[in-house]
Amino acid sequence: MYPYTLFYNKVEAIAYYRNQVIKTLSFAPMHVNPKSTAVVTASFVGKTEMLLAPNEVSLIQKNVNDGSRFYDIDLKLQMVCYPQWAESGFAFIMYQLMCNLKVPLSLNGTNANAFKSTACYYN
Repeated sequence: MYPYTLFYNKVEAIAYYRNQVIKTLSFAPMHVNPKSTAVVTASFVGKTEMLLAPNEVSLIQKNVNDGSRFYDIDLKLQMVCYPQWAESGFAFIMYQLMCNLKVPLSLNGTNANAFKSTACYYN
């Protein structure tokens, strides 16, 4: 048995495209033992209208024409964590992770490339 567990009271994922929020998802609170992993799955599905400058639209079109076929999506994970010690109660920790994702682009019903795992960094 571990001397403490980590209680994640708030876990939030915010997806951005060109510094504009696409969607925000919240996850249920969870307990995680030290040296273990908790997997959460998020699906950012839907349509979001965004205002893009003409040069941003032309950059997307250029990427498509060059065969890039990926959206650059930034994903921010915000977490509030309470390490709970058996004897002494708990303390409050808040931190953020950033992930720079390359999300496959599908146009006109064509299949997108496979999504690849991306390493995130502590912010």
